[in-house]
Amino acid sequence: MNTLPLQKLKLGTQWAPSRSALDTDTGILYFMQEQTITLVDLNTFRVVEKIEQSEPEPGMSFDDYHPVVMQSVLYLVKDFGGSLLKWENGSWTRLDNASENRMQTGSTVFVREGRIYRYGGYGFWSCRNFFTYYHPAIRDWEVLAPVNTNELPQGTAGTDMINIGEQSYFLRGEKVIPSNPMRREVSRECWEFNWKKKSWRYLGIHRNTFSPSACHFTWNAKLVYISDGHTYVYDFPHNRFAAYENSTPVWYCKAGVYHYENHFYILGDSPGNMDVSVFKINEKDLLGKQTGEGRIYVNGFHRTLWIVTGLFLLIMLHLLILIGRSRVYSHKISIDGNMLHYKSKKMDLDPMQKNILELLLLNNESSTSDMMEVLNKNHLHPTQKMRILASVIEEINLKLRLITSSNADFVKIKKSEIDKRIKAYYIEKKWFEHISQS
Repeated sequence: MNTLPLQKLKLGTQWAPSRSALDTDTGILYFMQEQTITLVDLNTFRVVEKIEQSEPEPGMSFDDYHPVVMQSVLYLVKDFGGSLLKWENGSWTRLDNASENRMQTGSTVFVREGRIYRYGGYGFWSCRNFFTYYHPAIRDWEVLAPVNTNELPQGTAGTDMINIGEQSYFLRGEKVIPSNPMRREVSRECWEFNWKKKSWRYLGIHRNTFSPSACHFTWNAKLVYISDGHTYVYDFPHNRFAAYENSTPVWYCKAGVYHYENHFYILGDSPGNMDVSVFKINEKDLLGKQTGEGRIYVNGFHRTLWIVTGLFLLIMLHLLILIGRSRVYSHKISIDGNMLHYKSKKMDLDPMQKNILELLLLNNESSTSDMMEVLNKNHLHPTQKMRILASVIEEINLKLRLITSSNADFVKIKKSEIDKRIKAYYIEKKWFEHISQS
């Protein structure tokens, strides 16, 4: 590993959490820490402005938000809620009317074609596997439902991604362990989303394992990781990566890396120094000696297996036609273990969602007390249990809409047939296969 002389500018202290974002159109780098925004002009590599007393909201720090730049305007997206703030005229303006739903903590925030998106996130013992985007007309977040897709990824939080043309590629992040929703583990799956078709495609299992302290950034149409003394450059369209020795000390890469006009800008610290600085390095000096290459992901299938599988499917299709089968996939929703199935699609359920669904399908109506009992949260206050129940029902409706590509509300509320004074929950059973009492 070579130690290169680097130009640097001091920005803050490493003792306080920080956030950063780059305006690639103007070359302005925003560094946010405590109550200060520092603007660095990368064209001249100098600090052009420090704005004091610029905290996003009373009692909140920049660490609670994800910064993005869209059309040369700085925005902040609140991590555990729906707040969207815009920096204008020297202060923050809140744009949305969204509630603090805490359903997408750790979501991946990005800008695409003039919209701010969030993907995934964690909340109430489950992870999301869908996109939301900010809709200025209604001042709230809308769900982008996939169509023309036969498969959906498992929900994750803290997911890495890169946009390349009409495709976005997703990998890593953490998923909930179905048998123990209180715990999470690293996801090894790689997925591609096609924005024109609005469809998902499973790519395979990620081959490399990075340390938790690994940092990643985009370089032209490549996704780059720096981990354990090596730099990995990912070419997703061709499923290839190349590994290099680091030409810069790994301790520099702690607060973000950006590429602009043939240079890299590394936000971090250096040994024996308690400051956070931005380091400038020439593009050609970033990578050291190449140490390896390979495939980013493997899907476990070989060409021979594909041929055998194809022949088997053709034979099965012929047999189905001969015996008069008119369907291959069920046109009703079924529950198998912790999975929802509809036609060729499937989606995971956490234990609370599964228990609520089965209760509703086994009864014509269910009282609030019945619903709260299957949550198995007897140690909580009733108000907390009601909030969790509302969240679980919202999640069930959302997952059923996604898997059926429908806008229907599946779980509904009505006056009880037994006692008109109280409300009861019921579900539209016409969508579901019959289940029997176990």
